[in-house]
Amino acid sequence: MIALIAIQGTNFLIPLIIMPYLIPIIGFAKFGTIGWVQVIIIYFGVFADYSFNILATRNVALHKNNHQKLSEIFSRVLTIKLLLCLLSFILIGLLILVIPEFHQEKTTILLALTIIMGQVITPVWFFQGIEKMFWLTILTLVAKISSAIFIFIFIKELDEYVYFLCLLGIGNIIAGVIALNIVFFKYKLVWIKPSLMAFYAELREGWSTFISNLAITSIMLFNLLMLSFFEEDKDAVGYYSLAEKIVLAIWQILIVFSQAIYPRLCQLASESHFAVKKFYKQLFIPFCFFVLVICIVVFIKADFVVYIFSGASPQKAVDLLKIMTFVPFIVVLNIPFHQTLLAYDLKNAYSKVMIITFLFNITVGMLCISRFGGIGAAFTMVMTQIFQTSFLIFMLEYEHRSKRILFKIVE
Repeated sequence: MIALIAIQGTNFLIPLIIMPYLIPIIGFAKFGTIGWVQVIIIYFGVFADYSFNILATRNVALHKNNHQKLSEIFSRVLTIKLLLCLLSFILIGLLILVIPEFHQEKTTILLALTIIMGQVITPVWFFQGIEKMFWLTILTLVAKISSAIFIFIFIKELDEYVYFLCLLGIGNIIAGVIALNIVFFKYKLVWIKPSLMAFYAELREGWSTFISNLAITSIMLFNLLMLSFFEEDKDAVGYYSLAEKIVLAIWQILIVFSQAIYPRLCQLASESHFAVKKFYKQLFIPFCFFVLVICIVVFIKADFVVYIFSGASPQKAVDLLKIMTFVPFIVVLNIPFHQTLLAYDLKNAYSKVMIITFLFNITVGMLCISRFGGIGAAFTMVMTQIFQTSFLIFMLEYEHRSKRILFKIVE
């Protein structure tokens, strides 16, 4: 947990340093452009990652004392990720040829492919599974600090905004190369050529989780993409992108919590459900209050928060941030429910929730964003997270009652 706090603390502080430097140079309009291009790259990053952030972490956690099995898992997962990465590059090239908006920003998009490559070769899932988070802490620091240095060196003028995402990706690639060396030289894993049947089995097992990950990404980020197509005022897209990034920075705290507890939760779920309930009871309620306090402080000081992230306090950005401020608290309420579904391998139930939530988000977003612009996008995010949290609670507590946890938590 401490290692992950250091990781996400870096993820929070580096943008805090970079964004006030970047936005005055490139302006809110180009900042909005970077935002929607980054969403496209994140989508293809999810495709290349498939479902390994969850399933591979779980498999490594269950076999972390079996060196031969770890080598098999690592070789199989990395090979599939590299193949999916290559396919992602081909698909992005086709989109640039077909979609005018993509063609207009082709340089920005193509340079940003370094992000996908860095993500693919950095085995976050392996270090999480063996619960050796020290290495992830070091790798994150290397990636973020390298990227920040590159940005300060190479981005000096408006037209150089096209290099921003590329520089982020180069930092990730550096960290990925170091990570692979650690895996092969420190942990002595050996490369075992995967079979075609192993590929098929891995892809088949992860399909429902992949669809869930795609839906989760859409729930978090698709609003910005929709807004970029509906909103003619590109500054307004930049305001929303800024407010959303601040909310997602707070969201990183939740990711810390989820990533830190998931490997241990998988082990406890294989032992007894009572142990799972006890584990949540000890950790979850204090963490909820902690997140709530952060949200309250950000709401009260929204104008100051926007200023420290951007070097300015446009009222539209402040208003958007206030609307979305409590989204992380809504999300934290669903962590025990979605983690329990995954720990017990109830992937179909989890996928059902995410897919239906995604459809809800698209429907509400199309109606609200087309009519109300950024304000509509902000309210869409809030309504979608309320819907998702409610649905997850229902799915675990009523559809899978043998795994219910709610009443034990509040006793």
